[in-house]
Amino acid sequence: PRDLSGVLPVVVERVNRVLDGVVDVEVEWDGGNLHGIVGDHIVKCRVTRLASSLRDDDMGEEDLDTDEHGRPVVEQCFHIPFTILDTNECTLPVGHPMRHQCHEPA
Repeated sequence: PRDLSGVLPVVVERVNRVLDGVVDVEVEWDGGNLHGIVGDHIVKCRVTRLASSLRDDDMGEEDLDTDEHGRPVVEQCFHIPFTILDTNECTLPVGHPMRHQCHEPA
């Protein structure tokens, strides 16, 4: 991902796969510190979840809020890992649309 529009779907998919009762996901990332850099990264996000999906010992009274639909919700912070991979177009299989012929070094 090179910007928030690339990171958000990855984070939302992971959050929804692992957590129940997700209402909203806000990613706290400006992109400046890993703008397209290959490797493993972690972004911080705030996840709003339905209070009914949590165990009582997962929240305190002060954590409880109400969303625009009148439902009791809780906001939690998570750190979500993801990896930015690079593709070497020179090593792709013959016939792959992204493959190209690399030039010999000068």
